Amino acid sequence: MARSFKVSSLVAALALAACGGPPPKHSPVVSTSNLFRLCELDTHCPGATYCSAGVCDFDCRQDSDCAADQQCDPRGRCLQPKAVPAPPKFAGKLVLSASELALTPANPQGSVQIQNAGGDPIDRFHVVSDDPLVSVTPASGGLDVNGSVTLQIAVDPGFQ
Repeated sequence: MARSFKVSSLVAALALAACGGPPPKHSPVVSTSNLFRLCELDTHCPGATYCSAGVCDFDCRQDSDCAADQQCDPRGRCLQPKAVPAPPKFAGKLVLSASELALTPANPQGSVQIQNAGGDPIDRFHVVSDDPLVSVTPASGGLDVNGSVTLQIAVDPGFQ
């Protein structure tokens, strides 16, 4: 029997991964969704990363990656000297253009649009796949109020 994937599993990941707050100065460029490590707290992340919108991320590796008046903390955040990181603010409202997208060996690619239908911008979202055969591009980004982005979803052609 052929395996299929549905976009509905991405809905929960998108809803949990959207947050507001100051955008990072130097986010890593990540091309696929299965490269993120899930987290709820900074302590769930390996050294030099912190928990941001449900995944481990970093803004900097050294002070020179930050603005002139900031320093790179041990978790990879650009902060004012001696500043305590603010807790994340969850904001925005993500809406999908389709509730399902069946991907099969005969049709291994598709797209879905997400839109911020809330009254606050989403400074950072991450799309996380629980299957290493599924990739989503872009896997992270931000959305202005009423802004949208089309996610390209692909399944490894070798899946059965």
